[in-house]
Amino acid sequence: MKLYKYLLASFIVTLTIVCSTHIVYANDIKVIDQSHILDTDEKKALTDRINDVVTKYQFDLVILVVNSTDGKDINSYADDYFDENGYGIGSQYDGALFILDHIGREMAISTSGYGITVFTDYGIDYVFDELVDDMSAGHYYQAFDKYITLSEKLIRDAKYGTPYDVKQEATEPKNYPMALTIGICGGLIIALIVTQNMKSKLKSVKPVNNAGQYIDQNGFVLSNSQDIFLYTTLTKTKIPEPTQSSSSSQSHSSSPSRGGSSTHTSSSGRTHGGGSRKF
Repeated sequence: MKLYKYLLASFIVTLTIVCSTHIVYANDIKVIDQSHILDTDEKKALTDRINDVVTKYQFDLVILVVNSTDGKDINSYADDYFDENGYGIGSQYDGALFILDHIGREMAISTSGYGITVFTDYGIDYVFDELVDDMSAGHYYQAFDKYITLSEKLIRDAKYGTPYDVKQEATEPKNYPMALTIGICGGLIIALIVTQNMKSKLKSVKPVNNAGQYIDQNGFVLSNSQDIFLYTTLTKTKIPEPTQSSSSSQSHSSSPSRGGSSTHTSSSGRTHGGGSRKF
């Protein structure tokens, strides 16, 4: 009886762990190519790269290639595909899905959870700018590979610094202590060379004990002084009246010029960010 209870308890614990793991790591199919524009090796290479990002940052990445969006606009199709196929990590479904409509020649990014913070509107435009040439030339594998690289940069910036946004740059990790040490040492070496060079040119100069020889013996005597006020100039500038701007009906929305991330609600009722571009 004790053995039976032990086995039952072990089974329940194992089942709980398996279910929890499924929830955390979401759908494990990361590259879906319905147009067959990628070969087996390319799909595997992209999947391996995505899994590295997922493991490192607990952030889901998906690449989807379709021939049609079934009459939906591409953003809505991407949102629904993300929701209905179990993508996103954690309770907020953190992640991003990149979709390519191969026939319609349009690409889009759907973001969810922490992905809305990572991929700002400005950041999404930046990604599209980087991919559009490869997409237009039909270099799809190169474009997808670059997308994963750019996504990891944006995730890293958001987690360890500031999300890529207006007047912000995606950054590589920097070794500031090393850079500071090199800068100080370099400055000292240059200063030493300059001062030694200046010292070598002063061989004819001899030190003196006082400065008496440099003083004019006749001296300078100021017998009278007076301050005279001449005039005043006053300049006036009119401050323009502030113009009243109308507020948006969607307080959560944004644009690349203002910064932040635009959001909308998918058919399942979940919040997504994202954007699209034709090429």
